[in-house]
Amino acid sequence: MKKKSIIVLFVVLLVACLAMTACGGNGGSDTPKEEPTLESWMAEHPEEMDEVEVEEGMEVSFDKNNLIYTYDLSVLDVDEETAKSETMIEALTEGLENESDTFLGIIDSLESETEITGITVTVIYTFKGDVLVEKTYTK
Repeated sequence: MKKKSIIVLFVVLLVACLAMTACGGNGGSDTPKEEPTLESWMAEHPEEMDEVEVEEGMEVSFDKNNLIYTYDLSVLDVDEETAKSETMIEALTEGLENESDTFLGIIDSLESETEITGITVTVIYTFKGDVLVEKTYTK
């Protein structure tokens, strides 16, 4: 993968996360409610997903309080040998380490806007379903 493609992936990720912020809150019901999760909050605010620019090969999903970005490198015209090479895996891992502050900032923004604590962000790079690199960011 070219350095440009990696940079594009991180820019897309940042734009997607920034687009998902919105004010949230609970109604004034006397009935006890389950503790909200990021997944349930997004289900109640589907318009927020309309703001997310999802690029080819990228999937955004939620599992409780975990925001998950999955990138399939096969969609980006990267051949299997290149995608699974040690060089590519090292580059993706290093890129995720270098962007740690960005992902932690995304967590801060989401927690602030949704008033939900304990949010995590997971980034997964795959090739046709095979996980190449996975990193979860927590506060």
